[in-house]
Amino acid sequence: MENLMLANVTVTADDLRLLALSRANAVKDYLTGPGKVDASRIFVLEPGEKSAESNDKARASRVDFSLR
Repeated sequence: MENLMLANVTVTADDLRLLALSRANAVKDYLTGPGKVDASRIFVLEPGEKSAESNDKARASRVDFSLR
């Protein structure tokens, strides 16, 4: 079943961008829940395309968090 799905599903770059934004907003919603981080301190940036590090074992998908 998995092989059938993989063979017949088309995933575009825009699909991946929307997935990244959806995940980022889910994290933002969790962090800004009642009594947690103030919403003005959380920023969701447009996902960019980065290649994996030179390490062959590095995963192509990742999340970067930064504090400012």
